[in-house]
Amino acid sequence: MKPPFVRLLLTLAVLAAPAAGRARAEMIDFSYSWTAKPTIVQPDGGSVTGSVGVSPVIDGSDKAELGSKSATSIPAASVSTQSSAGTTPGSLPDSFSSPFNLKLHLTDTKSNTAGDLTFVGTISGTLTATLSKLTAEFKTDRTQELTLGGRIYSVTIHPELVALPIQGNPPALIDAEILVRNKSTGGGGGGGGGGIPGVPEPSSLVLGAMGLLGLGARRFLRARRNRAAA
Repeated sequence: MKPPFVRLLLTLAVLAAPAAGRARAEMIDFSYSWTAKPTIVQPDGGSVTGSVGVSPVIDGSDKAELGSKSATSIPAASVSTQSSAGTTPGSLPDSFSSPFNLKLHLTDTKSNTAGDLTFVGTISGTLTATLSKLTAEFKTDRTQELTLGGRIYSVTIHPELVALPIQGNPPALIDAEILVRNKSTGGGGGGGGGGIPGVPEPSSLVLGAMGLLGLGARRFLRARRNRAAA
């Protein structure tokens, strides 16, 4: 039969272990909504032979692990083209150097706080009915941050350069990568789990309990040997 202090330490270790797992993997729920402006991007010079369509995804929701360096990827928009340029002798391709933007409306589910981020891009290149040399590119402010519900959401548009297909091919896809960390309360970085100051993390409790268990076991065995030798 185990001594009472051994049983106590074993119980503490069993109870603290699941808590440590929960602390390492706190998941943050959020929802998102995208809009594009414009949704139909026209070529330079007012040509009516071609255009680029930017279609935001339907509203959705997801979750991210608090303090993790592994981002959660969410879809943002699909980009397709259409053009009749180049179908007649001597016709010129459609030429683009046109700005557009994607706006993300992000909501922290627990606090029900929300905010907006706008990513500005440019569609550049030429397009015909059979050949696309078009790209959609985000050059600046690809990573932006929002503070919602006491947490910082870092959002990066991905990829920064997208090759656009000719009409009839699958559209190009634009995504966003999201990291979530606790808001810094002064000193040090803003990442990590952000426990209450002065309160040991559950993992520390586990290590402490196991250390005490080992020490107690050695003392118990030493006492048994001494009694046996007496």
